[in-house]
Amino acid sequence: MLPARLSAALSNWLRGLIFGTGMSEGDADTASFSLRKLAHFLEFASLGGLITWLLAMFRKNTWYYPLTLGTLACLVDETIQGFVPGRAPMLLDVGVDVLGVSLGIVTVNLLLWWLYRKHRKEK
Repeated sequence: MLPARLSAALSNWLRGLIFGTGMSEGDADTASFSLRKLAHFLEFASLGGLITWLLAMFRKNTWYYPLTLGTLACLVDETIQGFVPGRAPMLLDVGVDVLGVSLGIVTVNLLLWWLYRKHRKEK
């Protein structure tokens, strides 16, 4: 978890790298906000996919447990932000994170289904 000042500097650097520096302040804020939400989404999509893959190896339910564990991770992440100076927990971030977890779960389950079908056809 980065302090607010460092997180903002990193976001601004990345925004400048992707979009250039000729943006108006409003557009720059929107781009920075969007990049941060995209980072949250992709981070938690990876987490959801990883949890699903790991639990599938143990033949556990591959949507309920990963969704529960991923949602708990989202809530813990946002709770921790409440204790970092300059940062605050946001319900929007929890929603974005849970959507990311869900995408990871769906993606890995589709991959597992495809691999299962491919394996059955080969037999």
